[in-house]
Formats: sequence, structure tokens, C-alpha cells
Amino acid sequence: MIMKKILLHIFLLAISTNAFSQKVGDVQPNNSETDCNNVTKTINQFFALGKPILIEHGMTDCGSCRAAAPDVSSYAEKNKDKVTFILGVSKMMGDATCKNLASWQTEFVGYKNFFAFLDNDKTYQYGTGLMPTLTVVNPTTKKIMYIGNDFETASKMLESMMPTATENVAEVLQNFSLYPNPSSGMVAVNFDMLDISSGTIKIINALGIEVASLSIVGNAHVSKNIDISMLKSGIYNLTVRTNEAILKNAKLIVE
Repeated sequence: MIMKKILLHIFLLAISTNAFSQKVGDVQPNNSETDCNNVTKTINQFFALGKPILIEHGMTDCGSCRAAAPDVSSYAEKNKDKVTFILGVSKMMGDATCKNLASWQTEFVGYKNFFAFLDNDKTYQYGTGLMPTLTVVNPTTKKIMYIGNDFETASKMLESMMPTATENVAEVLQNFSLYPNPSSGMVAVNFDMLDISSGTIKIINALGIEVASLSIVGNAHVSKNIDISMLKSGIYNLTVRTNEAILKNAKLIVE
């Protein structure tokens, strides 16, 4: 019975592709996903981290997923600080899905670095009914850069979007300060930005939504006063970034 369900699932994915699929160059939808612990996150929250995103859609009892898992797991463990990893696990196994996922993460420990959500068959959105489906998303443009089943191609695409050595915070951003913090009015952001001609200061709320943005000129001392009096009380993420990389993340508390 389970095998019949899986075959039907793959068949439905295949016939849905032309009608519903997304493609390279499309903007990644701000889906809301829930994991086995009932934690819900949106894609915008992952965009706020500023790291390239790998989304894998698969099944824990999928042979091709298992064949690819060692390489994906090793890559995720090695690059957990450079890439945001998201795993959509098909719910075809019903109540056993979360139990199987826990066993999968024990066997392939790199998958513990993934935000693993219960996938309501979203694989059809990405133009393929094959598993695993790998989707690479640029966090700056929010556009899909790759869709397919070739992990080597996906990993090369991810690496092309990672910060380079010259974008190391210690080298290009120094003497950072954010004061006062907490605040309910004005905050002063100060730092020295070297070897970078321009960038942006962004304030992002807990839902991953950008609520403020200021352009900055580099190769000099940067000093900006930001009015946050219109923001609701809560914890925000203030980032200093270029088009290619995040140079600084700082927690901003609005009273």
C-alpha cells in the first residue's frame, strides 16, 4: 500500500510540473513552513541571515535521496556557517515521518544543520517530480539560481555566492558600535569600513521583513543616526552588508 502511494505521489508530481512549476530566475515564494516541533518559519526569515540557501525536497525512504545523503551531509557540516540549509520532508509516511527524520539525522549528522519542515508536496513547484530536488536561492535578489538533482552543480552555485576572504569582517569592518541599545528613539551606528566602496545598513524584524534601509559609502569611517521610534517593541536584526555578503549582524532591541 505504501509503495502504491509513493508511485501515485511521483506520478502526480510529474503531471503537475508544467502547470505549477517555478523556474530559475523566479523569485522564491515566502512560504511558511512548520517542523516536527511545531516551529514555524518563513523564507523571509532565512533571507535575513544573508547566506545562500539550499532547499532540498525529498523522502526518508527514497533510494536516490539516501544515495545523495552522505555528500549533502558532509557539505552541510563543513559549510553550516556559510549556507542556510532547509529540508522539505514529504509527509507520505504519515505519523512516522518525524520519527524517520530523527533516525535520518542520526545517521547523516550533517542534516542536523537543516531546518527540516514537513513538506506538503511542494516539490512540484520546482519543475521536477524527481527526488531529491535541490533548489539554490540567492538571499540578496531572492531569486532561484538552480533547480535540479545534481548536487555538484548546486554546491558550486552556493560557493559562488559565499563571502570571499577579502570580505572577512576582521579585514573590512572594524570598530563597530551600536548605541544606545536598547532604545526607543535614535540609535547611532558607527564603524570603519575598509576596502569596500559602498554598502547598506538594514534593520530586519523577527519575521524576516526589512523595516529600514540606509545606503553607506565605504573606504572611510561610517556614522549613521537611525530613528527607530516608529518601530514596534521587540528584537530586530541590524546588518551591514554589500551586495555579495553580510559584514556584520547585530541584535537591536526596541523598547
